[in-house]
Amino acid sequence: MSTNAPPFAKYNPKLVGEAILIEVVLERPARLTCGELLLRIVGDQSDAREVKTATDAIHELQQSGLLDSQNNGRVVEPTEAAIRTFELLAA
Repeated sequence: MSTNAPPFAKYNPKLVGEAILIEVVLERPARLTCGELLLRIVGDQSDAREVKTATDAIHELQQSGLLDSQNNGRVVEPTEAAIRTFELLAA
């Protein structure tokens, strides 16, 4: 998350999930590892709570069918449903 975000935002699973989804959709067709995604989203890697919030958000997006994971969950990419939803909301 950007350092310009309000302090509470980095601990809000919904906002972090939205940031993750936007990042993976905008980066496609590149496929990011979970580690790369965390480096892009988490502002303070030493903040265990912020890292956990982002990690939980990734898992939630996978469980809800918006992120597809490969290589035992280490590589993530948006599903077609996520891409289409993003296109509809961005219009």
